[in-house]
Parts: sequence; structure tokens; C-alpha cells
Amino acid sequence: MERLNYIKINELTVIDLHIITIFVTILFFVGMFGVLLIRRDFILTLISVELMLLAAVLNLIAFSAFFGSIDGEVLIVFILVIAAAETALVLAIIYNFYTLFQTIDLNFLEVNNNKNTVVL
Repeated sequence: MERLNYIKINELTVIDLHIITIFVTILFFVGMFGVLLIRRDFILTLISVELMLLAAVLNLIAFSAFFGSIDGEVLIVFILVIAAAETALVLAIIYNFYTLFQTIDLNFLEVNNNKNTVVL
């Protein structure tokens, strides 16, 4: 019996697995380029990391539905909980950084290599 390369959502909606994989790959690379190219802004870097995590979650959803198992969907719950905790932690760090320096620009800080301290 040959396995078909599509996911049947309901009687009318059928999505090809290749299209989902291409979309997830594009989404992941957009997030990766955001992390690599926008290093000076905390919030845009955080958004790019979250975009990469959501691309991985979409990939897990697609393959879990394709193979008909629930394992991927259980793993998605853990990934989303970890992503929410990571986002809360980074936003707390951004808030503390802003209260100390009144900016969230990473170019504001320069690292002094001799003393290993932050020079303003």
C-alpha cells in the first residue's frame, strides 16, 4: 500500500506535505537571517528566535498529522511552554536593561577587553 504525500484535514481540505515543508523552511530561514543580521536590537532578535521555534512547531504538527501519531503534538506542548518561559525571561532582562540604561540598543554597550567590564 503506497503512502500518499498529503495531509487530509477534513473532507474538502487537503494540503500537500511538500508545500508545508517548503513554507516551514522559508519561515525558519527568515528567522535565522533575522537573528544573524539584526544583532543590535533585543526585541527583533527575540521575534526572530520565536519565528524559528514556531517553524519547528509547524513542522512537528505537519509530520505528526502525516504519520497519524500523537507524539509530535505532545512534544509541541512542551516546546510552547519552554518558548513562553524563554520569552518571559528575555522580556524581564530587557526591562531591567532599560531601567538601568534608558535604552535597549545593544550598540550602547562596549566591552572593555582589558578589565572585562562594561564601559558606558
